[in-house]
Amino acid sequence: MISGHTDTVDIIEPCPDKSRGFQWPAFIGGAPSLPQATVFRVDADATALKITRFASDGTVGAQRSWRMTEGAPRFIRP
Repeated sequence: MISGHTDTVDIIEPCPDKSRGFQWPAFIGGAPSLPQATVFRVDADATALKITRFASDGTVGAQRSWRMTEGAPRFIRP
């Protein structure tokens, strides 16, 4: 999930208990001012997905990647 707010940027990892919570990280971006702003870049094709959150100065704040394996997505740890 990708979300933009005027809150502090964050990444919320998936719930380890598959029966209780979501299985994808939640990316939170945005900020109350331009110097704290964030940008998301999503790169995807039929076999992979990568989400990167950049700060306004161009530095990477968070990044996660997945690959499709046997019809199911698999998270690749950074």
